[in-house]
Amino acid sequence: MNTKADKIKYAIFHNPNLIPILKKDTSINQGMLKRLLKKTVPCRIGIEFELSGSFGYSFAKEHNLARRSFSNEFNEDIAKYYNVHEINCDGFCPYKAEDIYEVRISICDYRQLRGLYKFMQDLPRYCKLHENGGIHIHVDLSDYDLNMNHKYEEAIQYATDNLDKVESIFPKYTGTYNKRKVAHNEKGTYINFSRLHTMEFRIAPLTFDYNTLITWISKCVAFRNEVISNCRLVKEYKKKEKLIII
Repeated sequence: MNTKADKIKYAIFHNPNLIPILKKDTSINQGMLKRLLKKTVPCRIGIEFELSGSFGYSFAKEHNLARRSFSNEFNEDIAKYYNVHEINCDGFCPYKAEDIYEVRISICDYRQLRGLYKFMQDLPRYCKLHENGGIHIHVDLSDYDLNMNHKYEEAIQYATDNLDKVESIFPKYTGTYNKRKVAHNEKGTYINFSRLHTMEFRIAPLTFDYNTLITWISKCVAFRNEVISNCRLVKEYKKKEKLIII
């Protein structure tokens, strides 16, 4: 690694356990470190894994949490264990190898990259890659009012016109469920501006490799930023019961 920036990028994309060390390293420009970290995770990121196995069941069994495995508290326990924003497991029974099962995880800032990294390391212990599995990446847009001035239509049009950029992020999509289309609140598309106020990228293949996933995420974030900039989306937040436009 030739430069300080290379050290930071290595930590972000290969081993985020190094981030706390870099934050204490006086030779590292802390402003640059913070900028690169926030650039990678500027908002909440959600990842849906379609795989085989049963993460919830296996985790509960290993950690002796079977009695709580049917409650919302169980998902909270897992999220606290990994120190991430949220983890949700659909069901807690063993699945057949041919079944596709979904695990969802979300992080809300760069401090939770270490939890995502640990989660990705543990996934192969509990689950397997399914030949028909995939990953959906949700990048948050909840700070932006896309209903204002028909911004949904404008954002969809921009994404449609630049769909080749999104296709270039991932290996060639070979599935048949998602069509080469951008839509609002419609599954079965390459990009879905979802009801969760996210930009959902639906054509990533299944992987358990952290570097591969975080590389995709960073490129999805960059495309989200393109949409925000080119469509002049307006950021808003509530403060003291008043809507402040910035």
